[in-house]
Amino acid sequence: MRQKQNVCRLWGHQTPKTFGKHYISQNVKFNLQSSFWGRDAAKRRAVKTIGDSRDPRAPSSLTSEQRREARQQPLVLELQTARDSLRREIIALYGSHKEALPHCELVMKLQEANRALHTERIFQDRAKQKEIRDQYFATSHSITIKEQLSGLTSTDYFPPPRPLYLF
Repeated sequence: MRQKQNVCRLWGHQTPKTFGKHYISQNVKFNLQSSFWGRDAAKRRAVKTIGDSRDPRAPSSLTSEQRREARQQPLVLELQTARDSLRREIIALYGSHKEALPHCELVMKLQEANRALHTERIFQDRAKQKEIRDQYFATSHSITIKEQLSGLTSTDYFPPPRPLYLF
C-alpha cells in the first residue's frame, strides 16, 4: 500500500487505481517497474533468467511421421472405426449425411463421436510431443558434448535469429 501511495505522490495522481489501470500491464499482472528500478530483487532475478532455460534446438512440434505414429494408437483407431460405422449407417438410412435431420439421434451420436475422436487425437499428439521433448532433454547433454569434441558449436548448425523490425 505504501508503494502505491508513493507512486501516486510521485506521478501526481489522485488515487492508486490510475497506477494499476494504466501503468501495470493487464496481461502480465506483474509490476515490472519495481523490477526495473531494482526494488524487488526476487522478481528482478526471475525476469533476468526467463530465456536462460530455453533451448532453441529442442523440438517444438511433431513431424508428420510422429503425428502419424500418434494417430495409430489403439483408442484413436477404435474411435475412428466407431465414427466411420455411424457415418455409413447414416448414409445407408438417409442416402447422404446432408439428408439426415440435424437433430436425428444418429447425427447427434456422430457429432459426439467426432468430438471424442478430435479430443483423443489432440491428447495423443500432446503426449507424443511430451515424449519427444523428454527424450531430447534426456540426451541433449551428450549431443552438446559430441559437438564440443568435434569442434563445432550449435551456432554452426543454427545461426542465431536476426531481429525483424517492422515500422
